[in-house]
Amino acid sequence: MKRRKTAAGLLAASLLVGAAPVVTNAAPVRIVSTSITEQSSLGYRVNVTFSADAGVSRVMMPTWTEANGQDDIVWHQASVSGNTASFYVPVSAHKGESGAYITHIYVYDRQGQFALKGENVTVPASTSASSSLSIGDVSITELSASGYRVTAKINAPSGVSKVLMPTWTNANGQDDLVWHQASVSGDTATFYVPSSAHKGESGAYTTHIYLYDKAGKLAPLKGVNVTVPSAAVTPPTPSSSLSIGDASITELSASGYRVTAKINAPSGVSKVLMPTWTNANGQDDLVWHQASVSGDTATFYVPSSAHKGESGAYTTHIYLYDKAGKLAPLKGVNVTVPSAAVTPPTPSSSLSIGDVYVTELSASGYRVTAKINAPSGVSKVLMPTWTNANGQDDLVWHQASISGDTATFYVPSSAHKGESGAYTTHIYLYDKAGKLAPLKGVNVTVPSAVVTPPTPSSSFSIGDVSVTELSASGYRVTAKINAPSGVSKVLMPTWTNANGQDDLVWHQASVSGDTATFYVSSSAHKGESGAYTTHIYLYDKAGKLAPLKGVNVTVPSGANPGGSSGNNNGSGTGVLSMAIPYVTELSSNGFRVTIQFNAPAGYKKVSTAVWTAANGQDDLVWHNMTVSGNTATCYVPVSEHKNEHGSYIVNAYVFETDTKYVLQGMTVPVP
Repeated sequence: MKRRKTAAGLLAASLLVGAAPVVTNAAPVRIVSTSITEQSSLGYRVNVTFSADAGVSRVMMPTWTEANGQDDIVWHQASVSGNTASFYVPVSAHKGESGAYITHIYVYDRQGQFALKGENVTVPASTSASSSLSIGDVSITELSASGYRVTAKINAPSGVSKVLMPTWTNANGQDDLVWHQASVSGDTATFYVPSSAHKGESGAYTTHIYLYDKAGKLAPLKGVNVTVPSAAVTPPTPSSSLSIGDASITELSASGYRVTAKINAPSGVSKVLMPTWTNANGQDDLVWHQASVSGDTATFYVPSSAHKGESGAYTTHIYLYDKAGKLAPLKGVNVTVPSAAVTPPTPSSSLSIGDVYVTELSASGYRVTAKINAPSGVSKVLMPTWTNANGQDDLVWHQASISGDTATFYVPSSAHKGESGAYTTHIYLYDKAGKLAPLKGVNVTVPSAVVTPPTPSSSFSIGDVSVTELSASGYRVTAKINAPSGVSKVLMPTWTNANGQDDLVWHQASVSGDTATFYVSSSAHKGESGAYTTHIYLYDKAGKLAPLKGVNVTVPSGANPGGSSGNNNGSGTGVLSMAIPYVTELSSNGFRVTIQFNAPAGYKKVSTAVWTAANGQDDLVWHNMTVSGNTATCYVPVSEHKNEHGSYIVNAYVFETDTKYVLQGMTVPVP
């Protein structure tokens, strides 16, 4: 049965999949301790220490504010070092809100099991506005379909720390909120708001202005409302001194197509943008691609994977800007991308895919392994996968690992909305000459995560069970246990009685001698009050299960359930901070990473760790960033990463010392 696709539903599904007890030789993954540091109005850092004998696959930290449900939930991926992981949660990623935040910590081991713990954090409001600061007149200039410039007069006797101009379109709430940092010169702050940073939308925009002085104080807030005209109604005035010539389409396949245009720009080319979307469902998949320019030619390969993997009618417009800021008369092309099932690339008889088999099948996913033959050498093997329900709405193009004549990939159900049921995986084998082998595919039925516990063993038992520390924040379950063969693990699956098991979480208890205990936080169960059920599963080292016991608990309601369950070591100063990185100059050759940061105490270095998502961190490179003021940038060429394409992982670091730093991460799709 399908879950309703809400943020809460997706979270509940992710809690269910992969949670079934798995008996292995390795001890189960567990969370040893957690703490909150660097807590301020800008955000906070979540730190976790864990034990994972089977090795750690990843650490995820989904975070949301308590206000308005999970409308701002973001699944952050933490950086892992040894047996610790850390992530700085910026409030800018959560609508800039203060107040009650919830962060769940998932530590996944390489066997698909995970440990979970929740943290509740109160983010203070920005420092009260100071009467010694003020924002004066605010003006709007350079208004066009491309965006607008906001300029404000500012007064900061203690000196300016930064000026932020968060901006969003009024349609669909703040779904496209971006915290822009303005440039400051004397008593003036300015920033050009490009509509391309806000889905290219026209209509009503809102920009707020935050002025911070060097003492950390905030001036009284000001804001402006701007109506950005539609490009169709009020396009930028084209310049007859530059033009776009012939535009051609090549390399057309189910994977995408290449757009190439001749260009003429006597004043020099600033940039060429190629916004692209599929004609189905309006512009819901609009992406503003930046083309590569060489001489009088601009080109970009449009991958269908960047547009939900859809086939059918595509539209690409071409925007040519010269160095004077002028725009050439617009050109566009319409392209029909064939379906992979109907019109695959012409296969080559010199390539072949042999036997295909499926192993490691469980509710967590399955492994696809294929024998391959490529006399000219293997370029790559792709394994696009989707669930049969709802078409290809969860299509992901996975890249397989290759060893000799074998290609393999583990398909995690978590990458496909955690769904069970019918899955389809196709296998695409490309050789180094760019030829494609005849296609093969497999159909797999992923079982539900419903637990069928092993037969209980009478040789050990669960004794008295007690409930303590009961409040609106949760309760502690403590059980006496007897396991002559030794304890493997104690699980305490818990759910609220309302709405079935929609918030089921398999908690792992701590064991000390003959006692097992776990504190059940209501924040891990949607913060609900009322009737809870906790079952207790005791496994010994022989894999046997003791007779089951359970308790029913009524959690009282409270105005603010769920206090912080970790050690809050935050100083609240927030002296070192970084905005979320952004990417420019994206092409098949590489991309540029730029960050804005604040380091009042100075910094030792600014670096970016980059690797491709395929094959772990086998191509990890630490790029040193060039710093100018509070901006740092570096260009990441694919040539330094085995010339691979696809998903790149980028982690940007600002080091104040060797041990004190801030980190922001992102994923970049390289065409």
